[in-house]
Amino acid sequence: MIDERAYELALSQLAQAREEKMLLFEQVKRLTEEVAMLRSSSDNQADRQTETIKDLTGKISDLSAQVEKLNSRIDHLNEVIQMKDEVIKAKNQEIKNLKYEVANGRRHRFSPTTEQRDLLNNRKTDVEAERKDSFDGTSGSLPPESEQPKDDEGDGVTPKKQNRKKETQKRQPKQPHKVDETITHEVEEYYELPEGARFVYRDGEQDICYYRMIEHIKAHNVEHIYKVARVQLADGTFTNTMEDPKKKIGGIFGPTLLAQVLCWKYVYHLSANRIKKMLRNQGIYISKASLNRYMQNGMRLLREYLEEPFKHEVQATDYLMTDETAELVGVVEDGVKSYKKRYLWAFFAKLKNMVFYVYENGSRARKVALEFLKNFCGFLSTDGYVAYSIFDDAEKYPDIVHIGCWVHCRRKFIEALPVDKRAREIINLIAELFKEEVVYKVLNLKPWQIKKRRKRRSKAILNKIHSKVLLMSLDVGLMANEMMKKAVTYTLNQWKSLENFIKDGRVEISNNLCEQRMKAVKLNLKNCQNIGSEFAAENAAFMFSVTESCSLNGINPESYLEDVFRSILFGTNRDRRDFLPCYYQWQEMPKMTGLEVAKLLSTAA
Repeated sequence: MIDERAYELALSQLAQAREEKMLLFEQVKRLTEEVAMLRSSSDNQADRQTETIKDLTGKISDLSAQVEKLNSRIDHLNEVIQMKDEVIKAKNQEIKNLKYEVANGRRHRFSPTTEQRDLLNNRKTDVEAERKDSFDGTSGSLPPESEQPKDDEGDGVTPKKQNRKKETQKRQPKQPHKVDETITHEVEEYYELPEGARFVYRDGEQDICYYRMIEHIKAHNVEHIYKVARVQLADGTFTNTMEDPKKKIGGIFGPTLLAQVLCWKYVYHLSANRIKKMLRNQGIYISKASLNRYMQNGMRLLREYLEEPFKHEVQATDYLMTDETAELVGVVEDGVKSYKKRYLWAFFAKLKNMVFYVYENGSRARKVALEFLKNFCGFLSTDGYVAYSIFDDAEKYPDIVHIGCWVHCRRKFIEALPVDKRAREIINLIAELFKEEVVYKVLNLKPWQIKKRRKRRSKAILNKIHSKVLLMSLDVGLMANEMMKKAVTYTLNQWKSLENFIKDGRVEISNNLCEQRMKAVKLNLKNCQNIGSEFAAENAAFMFSVTESCSLNGINPESYLEDVFRSILFGTNRDRRDFLPCYYQWQEMPKMTGLEVAKLLSTAA
């Protein structure tokens, strides 16, 4: 039998354990409820905090946007103020210069002579008489005794004004002119001091002034005649002791004389007859036909040596200006020579100061420009010639931005001004565009600054012009005027290209710079009347390219051509690209004797 006491004890312990279990269960339940309550309260608090953070973030973003707007407005106002200050500064300087010019002009017209000034400065004044004249009966009308002028002698007369001795500067000779040689002659070289005489000194130094005189040494032409012998080499072949220089340089002219003759023709625009006379006066007798042949051969060699790198360098830019002009060229058709109107194209790389002229059979067709610009990417400035309108098609030519010419647009309205005064409104607005460009140049702004100001200031003027021209186009009475109709139609047809200049600060508002490159061509044709053949026209086109590019880069064309012809004749280790005017650096060429030239041209060398 089970012990009842042990059984009861076990039951009592089991009951006690159950009670403890129930207590623990209740505690766990309470704790679970507390945790749930805490969790729900924390979730509600987190939601409220999230909403608060969102509200604060939205307010901060709004305030930031307002601050950015205020900052941009402040920047704009600062730029406007700076612009106004710069314009005012430029205008003040201009006014100052004008005042100086006016004062200088009046001084020369109305100022007293040196003798009169000396008399006025040295005159004696009666001080007592001046005091009596200034007295008007009141005690304050006379100057105090301390301010009254006093003289050293006590006779009431002011002493002669003492001129302050100016600090004398050491006398220096003026800067020498750009001559080949400058020689300074000392006094002792040409003057012998007489007995008892002495040199005058001022401030401890010899009193010296400088006289100058430029001496011109006339050209010294030397004809070299080389004896050339036949030589049989060891392998049985025959050769000459010297190569014929005419095969390399195209005539009997040496590099120096050939360069000079070509400059006479294409820089100073002398005709062949005048050049022939000038050579004859120097003792060089040559026929006009031979002279033309030597010049054409020299230009042909120059083209073969530099034309391709020259052309590629002009094409390798992102801003070109182009124009075309007419010339009279001798053309042979069916065996008959006649002079006809032909065209020469100019492609001006403004950023490199290089210009390349193209004579493509004298054609003015669009294909000439398309061929030259087939790999071009960038901005292209032109006039209103219809051949350039194809570049307005952005889909067909996406890499080319066509820039119109406002000078041509203004010219149309100027032509219409005598028949309709309303053209003056457009002329004045276009003048405002050019005034803005003048301000940019006066302030010496950088391209990015010009672009920024064009978009802000020039764009507003463009909008005014466009709106006024559109209103004019709707006026039936005004469009009945042929001249005004032509001007309005031209502006509207060219408008897409006319407003493109605001896209870059490097581009020009007009095509004048390229048209100025045609001045040399016109001057040459004015003196020479025509070009003898199409081959000569091609040579002349490249010569104009060389001479105009030299002028744009500040290079002496005669020295440049002499250097190039020496390289062609004798060879050089310099790259042809180094001879392009935009990269060219003049190097002093050693003077060679006829014997040294013969050694260079010798076949043994």
